[in-house]
Amino acid sequence: MAVIVTLVMVALAGVNASSTPLVIPQVAPNLRPVNPAMTPVPTREGDIVEVTVAVANIGDTAAVYATVDLTDSRPNGKIVWSGRPVISDPLAPDASTVVHMQPFLAIGVGEHTLTIHVGNVTPAEADGGNNDVSIGMDVLSPKASPPPPPSDGGVRAQALETLGLGAIVGFVLVVLGIGLVVGLLARREPYEVVPPPPEPPDRSPPPIWPP
Repeated sequence: MAVIVTLVMVALAGVNASSTPLVIPQVAPNLRPVNPAMTPVPTREGDIVEVTVAVANIGDTAAVYATVDLTDSRPNGKIVWSGRPVISDPLAPDASTVVHMQPFLAIGVGEHTLTIHVGNVTPAEADGGNNDVSIGMDVLSPKASPPPPPSDGGVRAQALETLGLGAIVGFVLVVLGIGLVVGLLARREPYEVVPPPPEPPDRSPPPIWPP
């Protein structure tokens, strides 16, 4: 009898050892940032950059609070923090919300990496390994400022240029011709006033007196 009981206990132990352990699911939120976007594109140094991201709850209970951080990894290796919006409205399972990050100034020409991190989730997440998303940002050199509008003198110079070289030469020849005529007129001798010739003497006989 003792042998039979021992065999039954060994068999039960083997069944328990080979069976799959019971897994109890943990009820918690699980927030994940997705679909980041930025403007303007292309981005130039000195532009104001605006970033948006959707935060989705892929867990099995609502999240009542979370923060969203944005950092800018610049080409020189410097990492700059650019604000922390807050999600304070409950985010139900399978729901999402769009978060507008704090605008920042694009500094440094070259390839940047923008990283968005979701943290401080309440209640605590069951899995915090999917809380980050990154997006590249290629910053170009700033545009050259447009030249100032031409002054009145510049407008006149441009108008003369549109006339062409032939028109300018003709204009110069006309001016020289007018100057030559004026010079010739200035060199004429003044008009001499010639007195009238003298009247001939009166050679008639004197009248007879008395008549």
